[in-house]
Amino acid sequence: MGDPGDGVPNHLWRVIGENGLLVRQEADLKSSELGRLPYGAVLLQKELRGERLGFQLLRGAGPLEGYVSLRIKGKELLQKCLVPLDPPETHVPNVSMEVEMP
Repeated sequence: MGDPGDGVPNHLWRVIGENGLLVRQEADLKSSELGRLPYGAVLLQKELRGERLGFQLLRGAGPLEGYVSLRIKGKELLQKCLVPLDPPETHVPNVSMEVEMP
């Protein structure tokens, strides 16, 4: 199977791991933990080292940069995105508010 990110910077990825992703400071799995990224966070690929993605956070909460795993035990944790900022899943109707003046 080919490299999912082709090693090329600037690919976009969305976190699809149900429990989010653990972020580490370096690609090494023994490096310092920086925190977690939630499901749905969007990442900009800065580099790819095997199964480890160096990223910059574009959307969502969590560390602004670091390294995450693409998959664990064969389960995909990230999915490549075509559009980084998809519209929100919930739709809020456009409602105009009129205020009565006394």
